[in-house]
Amino acid sequence: MGTDLLTTFCFYAAYAATGNVGIATILATALGVAQLAWALASGRAVPPIQWASLVLVIVIGGISLVTGDPRYVLYKASIIYLVIGLAMLRSGWLLRYLPPIAEKYLSRRTIVGFGYMWSALLVGTGMLSLILIQTEPARVVALIMGVWAPTSKLALLGGQYLAGRAIVRRKIIALLRQAEAVRSSAG
Repeated sequence: MGTDLLTTFCFYAAYAATGNVGIATILATALGVAQLAWALASGRAVPPIQWASLVLVIVIGGISLVTGDPRYVLYKASIIYLVIGLAMLRSGWLLRYLPPIAEKYLSRRTIVGFGYMWSALLVGTGMLSLILIQTEPARVVALIMGVWAPTSKLALLGGQYLAGRAIVRRKIIALLRQAEAVRSSAG
């Protein structure tokens, strides 16, 4: 997801800084092509979403260039947020990203809840972007989303990491105390 959205963040930053649709679109497209070339040169498989994202960047970026309207690229980001956010409604999708210790000590309910928080954040970000596109100038949308999108994700990631770490730590300490109590009573 991060590599897919990197082109979007590039567009946001370039458009917010320059106000030039052409420059922002060309930079974002060049970044998408470079990411794909790097993955292929490294011998890594390129996931279908990355191919689709590149095609979308080129097609929608081209439409933005022809029309001079940056909203098409902004819509692309909104759609991606909504689609990924809705896909995250699948229970337990987050499991594959967790380290073994987290899987062992976090309840399934907690993990599923964390996944739903991600879904809500991405759907909310997509909706916020759509609302802003309709109500604000594109440069303002790019600036707001360029700050909100990465900051909100880092905040959620950090919050979930700290919460998960606290839960795991508390459970391990409880198990150690229980084991110590058993040893003390036996000895």
